[in-house]
Amino acid sequence: MPHKTLIVNRQLLIGIIVAAFFLAGARPLPPAHAATSLETAQSDYNFNYSKFRDSQERYVNAKNSYLAFKTAASKDQAFAATKDYLNQVTALYPTYLGLVNEYGNSLSWQDSADVHTNLVKTLAEMSNYFVGQRQQINDTKTLEELSGLGAPMRDKIEKEINPQINFVIANYEVDDAKDTFATFESLSTQLGQNKQNFAKSTILANWQTEVDSIKEKAQKSLANAKSRLADIKDNKATDSDVQAIHIQVTDEKSQLKKTNPLFMEASRYF
Repeated sequence: MPHKTLIVNRQLLIGIIVAAFFLAGARPLPPAHAATSLETAQSDYNFNYSKFRDSQERYVNAKNSYLAFKTAASKDQAFAATKDYLNQVTALYPTYLGLVNEYGNSLSWQDSADVHTNLVKTLAEMSNYFVGQRQQINDTKTLEELSGLGAPMRDKIEKEINPQINFVIANYEVDDAKDTFATFESLSTQLGQNKQNFAKSTILANWQTEVDSIKEKAQKSLANAKSRLADIKDNKATDSDVQAIHIQVTDEKSQLKKTNPLFMEASRYF
């Protein structure tokens, strides 16, 4: 599931960056099936991910060498490796944010275009933050200066960027669920209105009550997901918020999937 992929990759990405900071795993996404803007975003992310992991390995080796020998040469090597590592962080994050943005562009946003606009703005602001950080990193001359930049960036990731990405993904979950439900309603209405043909069979009433029962359960799950989203404060969601919404959306889709054989059955009467 695309949302699940975004959640997992964001969590692994955050984990690697926070855990490996000199001061104190993401994994490549599967390729898309067609040459689309989403595929391009995935390729960009995969490319930068690979560079990030190479940089991380060099950084760890240089850090260990400096801690072991404490020479000016080893410190300079640690400075160069740390600088490159932090630069790769500032390169990797925008490509992930771009991937998140492109997935959002693939959703319908039929009755919430303004929500999508605000989410796009939020993603752009987060990406711009890393562009600014990259300039400051490139201006440094000493390992101590890098340490002064790394800690605030780590805090920014943990306290602001991580929760904001969660909020964006939570909105994606809900919009996708709303679109799925709208498709279900449209199809069930069309089939249910085919009463002239359907009436030839005694199953009409039982078909309709079965569909209505599934619809009620799906509506409840969708309402729960929307309620959890509405309770999120300051556009910053926790991992628990995203997981709770994901569970409700998954349940909604699972319920609606049960109507497939019922719709196939009704289609015979057209």
